[in-house]
Amino acid sequence: MFSTNHILTSIEKGDLRELTKNLLRTLGVKPSRRRGQNFTTDPRLLKEFREAVSRLGCLDTVVEVGSGLGYLTLYLADICERIISIEIDP
Repeated sequence: MFSTNHILTSIEKGDLRELTKNLLRTLGVKPSRRRGQNFTTDPRLLKEFREAVSRLGCLDTVVEVGSGLGYLTLYLADICERIISIEIDP
């Protein structure tokens, strides 16, 4: 239900907010303001991120701290050879 293609299609269509709500509900995750949890739901921001990383290029290894639901990680994986993703929240 939440495959990589499904997520990327939702980003392209602009349906990311609804996808995020459904994914959080399915995983049983309730965002915590105390923990400073934020989830990217603006597809324009993700597209700008992808374009910026593409322009800058990528080192062999990237460390992503606070990977959340992995939306940015999907774009990094398309550009970078290796990603170390760190997320402390379940």
